[in-house]
Amino acid sequence: MYASQVGDRTMDVLIEILAWFHIFFAIGWIGGALLLEFAVNPSLKNLTPQSSIEFTGKFVPRLGIFMGIFSTLTVAFGPLLFFAITGWKIPMPDGGWDIVMYVGIAGAIVVYAFGILVLMPLSTKISGAYKKSSFQTLNSLIVKMRYLMLVDLAGLLFVFTVMLIATFL
Repeated sequence: MYASQVGDRTMDVLIEILAWFHIFFAIGWIGGALLLEFAVNPSLKNLTPQSSIEFTGKFVPRLGIFMGIFSTLTVAFGPLLFFAITGWKIPMPDGGWDIVMYVGIAGAIVVYAFGILVLMPLSTKISGAYKKSSFQTLNSLIVKMRYLMLVDLAGLLFVFTVMLIATFL
């Protein structure tokens, strides 16, 4: 093997490792949002109000931590992967893959910021309302969380779709 081939193989392995971590954490982020929207929320509607409050008060703070960790690690590994693929350069968006990637990156930043700036504080408020047994406040926060999680999921699916399209360009 030539030295350049060894370097290329090392870069390939690095890209594979970064891709694995980025995709793993993205699956957790999207999976958490899908689970909440299509399994947990519909199930809560079938519980008694007190059971729903009890479950939500204990579940949402843990979900907030999980989503915060997985979204942060997805966003952390994304740029590393991008730069490894591009040879540690910022390519000019001259068409195709570059443009689609920049749209996906912008979308991911928006969805991440939405989660950190809107959903995480709401999760903290839900936890506080539960601890204070402020059930009327908790109910209104739960309704707000359901709608905002749907917005978050739509954003995540948009980013996922754009990144998938970039994979095939």
